[in-house]
Amino acid sequence: MSLGDHLDELRRRLIWPLISLAALFFGAFAFENRLQVLFAQPLVWAIAINPEHAKTVGLPVDGLPRLAIHGIWEGPLASMKVSFYTAFFIAFPVLVYQLWMFIGVGLVHRERRLAFLFVPAGIMFFYAGTLVGYFIGLPYFYSFMIKWAAHNPLAEFQLQLQAYHQDFIRMTVVFGLIADIPWLVMVMVRTGFVTVGQLLRNWKIAILVNTGIAAVVAPPDAFSMIVMMIPLYGLYFLGVGLSALMMRRHRRLEEKEEAAELARMAEEERAAHEAQVPREDPSTDVATSSVVHADPAQPQADETAETLPISDPHPIPRDAITDDLVAGDDAPSSSDQPEASEPPFTSADAAPTEPPPALGNDESGTGGETPRKDDDRG
Repeated sequence: MSLGDHLDELRRRLIWPLISLAALFFGAFAFENRLQVLFAQPLVWAIAINPEHAKTVGLPVDGLPRLAIHGIWEGPLASMKVSFYTAFFIAFPVLVYQLWMFIGVGLVHRERRLAFLFVPAGIMFFYAGTLVGYFIGLPYFYSFMIKWAAHNPLAEFQLQLQAYHQDFIRMTVVFGLIADIPWLVMVMVRTGFVTVGQLLRNWKIAILVNTGIAAVVAPPDAFSMIVMMIPLYGLYFLGVGLSALMMRRHRRLEEKEEAAELARMAEEERAAHEAQVPREDPSTDVATSSVVHADPAQPQADETAETLPISDPHPIPRDAITDDLVAGDDAPSSSDQPEASEPPFTSADAAPTEPPPALGNDESGTGGETPRKDDDRG
């Protein structure tokens, strides 16, 4: 994709967050009076925590405090700011989702999986921190500031509407970011930026960083800083503990995936080996095993000789086949072979013969022979 295509895609992704933000803004502006009371509720709780000092600075103990405005445009602008902050607070997940749809296309599977796990968790931690700040952090913070102003003999306490809204938004966002400390620690460990062992070994540096954050966020007295540092330390070590559990589970999953990968590779190697080795025909194996090989000491038969059928129930002896097929001068002749004995003669085998014709009277007992006549000499 070209740069222009990326810009067009980003523009399409930002349309829905802007539409939702505009719709929520107009909806919140319709209830801006109730939102003003909602924004001032932590101050009411702070007055209830320390009502004596609230009376000293001139704040009403019962009811809503009246905040000063300086200028004709400050009232409408304050209402618009309250409506915009409320709309943005509600539409923030929609904005994050559309940005994720724009960025996630260019990420690999591992990065998309990590973002899918950690981005929703970061949003939930942020919202949890804002709620903790709204119900717990801001009331005690305002109570301390009222007490500080009450002890100043030269100061006249006066709350301004626009300044109060700015402090309210700033402190709410700070509490939300502080609540993201465990999430941030888990992200750094999971991405390999640091390890759990390094976080535990460098705990002194972590304490120094958390102390600096508490000094910036909390009021400048020691008690408020200590009260702020305790949650920061707890959130830091909570993130370290969650990171250790996460990495242990991740290592187990990696071991299972590695074992499955090795098994798959072994199966592929075995299949490739079987594909390379040709399989022998069973009939060929039977025929090969049935062929009788000649003894190396005996003369070999001619290659043109036919192989005896395997199914012959009375195979010819090997010596007879070899003697018949071997050619040469040393081959025995038929005259040297002993004659086979003839079977005994029987009367049934004799062919019928006709009697010889009679040549004369056999009176002389000569057996049918013609008598020889005496010569006349006698």
